[in-house]
Amino acid sequence: MTDFRETIRGDCVVVELEGKLDASTTPAIQARLLEKIRSGQKYLALDFRAVSYLASSGLRMLLVLATTTADLEGRLVLCGLDQAVLDTLTLVGFLPNFQIAADSDAALALLAA
Repeated sequence: MTDFRETIRGDCVVVELEGKLDASTTPAIQARLLEKIRSGQKYLALDFRAVSYLASSGLRMLLVLATTTADLEGRLVLCGLDQAVLDTLTLVGFLPNFQIAADSDAALALLAA
């Protein structure tokens, strides 16, 4: 997967990711999302409902996006995580680094707060 769908709601962007987040897909996704963040769309909700696999390169991408949004006084919220992705984030100790929401509406509420 090197593509994603996005919905802009006010100052916030919901990005619907799909497929595997691994070494073959994350560089292009990360580059496109960083471009969006740096161009002013710094309130980002990443929707994981259609993500089937999260590799270490996907974890690294999440940390880069979280750091970049924070540096620009924006925010990143993850939503729609299945149990496997939650387990991965917990196992590697990354879960405390992210705000988590059940779905995109809840993520937007967190971003607006």
